[in-house]
Amino acid sequence: MEELQGYLEIDGFRQQHS
Repeated sequence: MEELQGYLEIDGFRQQHS
């Protein structure tokens, strides 16, 4: 499930930089 982990990381990064 490395793909999901990468997606969550990007999602969290974008939310923090919103």
